This record gives sequence, C-alpha cells and structure tokens, in this order.
Amino acid sequence: MLDFFLAARDFIRDMTAHFQRKGLVNGSIPLIPYLKSLGRNLLPIACHEKFSACTANKNRKRHHMLVSFSFVSLAFVAGVFAFALFAFNSHAPYSQLNPVKILANISGLALIYGSGMLMLERLRDRDAKSSYQDWYLPGLALALGVSGMGVQLIRLFDIPVLAYPLYFVHLILAFNLVAFLPFSKLAHLVYRTVAITFDEHIRSNAKTNSSLKGSSHETP
Repeated sequence: MLDFFLAARDFIRDMTAHFQRKGLVNGSIPLIPYLKSLGRNLLPIACHEKFSACTANKNRKRHHMLVSFSFVSLAFVAGVFAFALFAFNSHAPYSQLNPVKILANISGLALIYGSGMLMLERLRDRDAKSSYQDWYLPGLALALGVSGMGVQLIRLFDIPVLAYPLYFVHLILAFNLVAFLPFSKLAHLVYRTVAITFDEHIRSNAKTNSSLKGSSHETP
C-alpha cells in the first residue's frame, strides 16, 4: 500500500507539473475537488467504458471484466471468512449453500474462464508482440483459479495427501499476487484510476473556467 501511495503521489506531481507547463493548472491540485472527480469516475472505470470506446480492445472487455470482478469478489470472500474465523471462531469447511461460498465458487469459475480466454485471445493474435509481463498476470490468475477450485474439490473428496501440497501452492500464488502487485500489470488498476480522475478533473475545471470567462464577457 505504501508503494502505491508514494507512486500515485509522484504520478500526480508529474502530471501537475506537465499541465502547469501548458498553462492548464495553477498551483497544486486541491484534494477535495480531486476526490469528487474520483467519485464521479469510479463507476465508468469499473464498467470498463474505455474498453468499449477502443475498437481494438472491445472483444476483450467481457473477459477482462470477468477477471477484474473475480479478483474483487474473491478478496471480499477471503475477508469475510477471515473475519468469521477470528471474530466468531467459525472454521472451514463451509456449506456449499452458504451465500458467500456460492459467490466464491462463481467468482472462481469466472476467474478461470476469463483468464483462460484472455490467454487464448493472445495466442490467436499472431500480430501482437507478447512479453513476460503480458503473460504473467493472466497466467497467475488462471493458476490461482485452478488451484483454488482444486483445493476445494480435493477437500470435498477428503484426500489430505493432495490437499495440503496444492493448498501450499495456492498460498504461494496468492502471496505472489499481493507482494508484487505494485510491480505487475495489475497495478494499472490504481495508476489508471489516478490518471483518468486527473484528466477528468482538469477537463471539468477547464470547462468551468471557460464558461466563467464567457459569462464575464457577456456582462455589460
């Protein structure tokens, strides 16, 4: 979190300096108006509206959203079960009819399908140049989904000799996701949000200033 905070702060400073040189920003960016711009943009960002506007990425929107929302849902599920464990001493395994468990299963399947399709689409695109960074995140997401669902199935069939090693692998993958989050492509969830919010803030201020100038000219 500290890495994200420091990087986002430096990112905003660099963008502010850039727009100051262009004469579009005077001084620093006020916190409260910026947070209001963030609130206005959270829903469009979550709905991947930019993906729909870009024809090259339109076909990937659904699978990208599946992976994104699966990560968010599974993080919520992990938080709920951790709270239940430490606050109420409620231990797993939980009933398959538990609403949170149902959400976990749906999210796990969505994560496997979405990440698998993203990798398949990249394989089909022979013109695209792929690097390690391009494969790391969807590959990690697919491995997390498969190992997580695999651990659950093995526990249901009560095969501890397989459950413990696979659970260890799943935990290593989860640690890898969290520990290297600021340095992987998943970091764009933060940096892209900061950039879109900054751009919207600058545009809204520019419109406000231009309308005020127009009204002042009309005043006799």
